[in-house]
Amino acid sequence: METGLSFTEFSYQLLQAYDFLYLYRNHNCLLQMGGSDQWGNITTGTEFIRRNVPDAKAYAATTPLLVKSDGKKFGKSEEGNIWLDPEMTSPYKFYQFFINVDDALLPTLMRYFSMKTKEEIEEIEVRHRDDPQQYKKILAEELTARIHIAMKRSDLLSG
Repeated sequence: METGLSFTEFSYQLLQAYDFLYLYRNHNCLLQMGGSDQWGNITTGTEFIRRNVPDAKAYAATTPLLVKSDGKKFGKSEEGNIWLDPEMTSPYKFYQFFINVDDALLPTLMRYFSMKTKEEIEEIEVRHRDDPQQYKKILAEELTARIHIAMKRSDLLSG
C-alpha cells in the first residue's frame, strides 16, 4: 500500500530554510553546510534569506556524501551514527567509532576530518599500510581530542 508523502516530508525544505533564516537573524550564521544530498534544501535556505532580508548574503556549501563501506550514508537517522555532543556519544564511544571503522574508509575519513597536511597524511598511509589499527588510532586520537577538548574549553570559557 502506498502512503504518499507525509506533511513533514512535503514541508521539509521550507522548514530547513526557515531554520537557516532564524540562525541568520539571531546568530549571524552566514553559512549552512551539509552533504551533497542536502544541496536543494540548503540552497532553498539561502534563497529564503535573500528574499526576506534586504541585501542579505548567505552561503551554502556541500561536500560529497560520506558513506559507509556498505554504501549506506552516515546520518542521524542511521544506525551506528556518532554525535559531537558528549551527552549523546561519550568521548570513549566517539574514539571507538574511529578505531572500529572499516579499513577501506580510513583514507577518506583522514582527508575529510584531519587537520594534518596532505604530505603528513600520505606519510601516515605509507608508514601504516600494513598496520591499519595504528592508522585508526592516529585518526581517533586526533578527532577525539579536537572535538572533546575543544568542547571542554568552550564550556570553561562560557561557564
